[in-house]
Amino acid sequence: MKKKLALYASFVLAIGILVWIDQYTKALAETKLAYGPVVLIKGVFEFYYIVNTGTVASAFSGQALILGLVSALICIALIVLLVMVPKSKRYSWLIFADILLISGAIGNIIDRFSLHYVRDFLYFKLINFPIFNVADSYATVGMTILAILILFVYKEEDLENIKNRHKDA
Repeated sequence: MKKKLALYASFVLAIGILVWIDQYTKALAETKLAYGPVVLIKGVFEFYYIVNTGTVASAFSGQALILGLVSALICIALIVLLVMVPKSKRYSWLIFADILLISGAIGNIIDRFSLHYVRDFLYFKLINFPIFNVADSYATVGMTILAILILFVYKEEDLENIKNRHKDA
């Protein structure tokens, strides 16, 4: 039991650190980029502060409460998945992806509920990619890992193993 508690404590600590990094970089961007963008690599990458009341590329603008609630529900589902996944080496990448997804969701939920918008500041000017933040990066990397695992690594019985653990609980 102590081992399991220590493992879950490490998950909470990792999520806490990742959320702190997200919130710290957003606060830093808010203060340091108030007077305009900072060019890191000319024509390629800039720090460019904006507030976003929607989702990716400002879709669903002005719906902070609804987006926050949907994000919270998704976050709860991700936490349930984290609890259900077997704590073995076979599932370590799934656990890692889930921790990234939870951290990204929490980082943006904090903004949505406290500010009614999300602070974005990372801009790949070269490809004119929508401006994003660290929490968005966590979510993107987490979803990429999850997709790779589901498409190329895990077999149906691996996913059934997770589902069956839920039935036994």
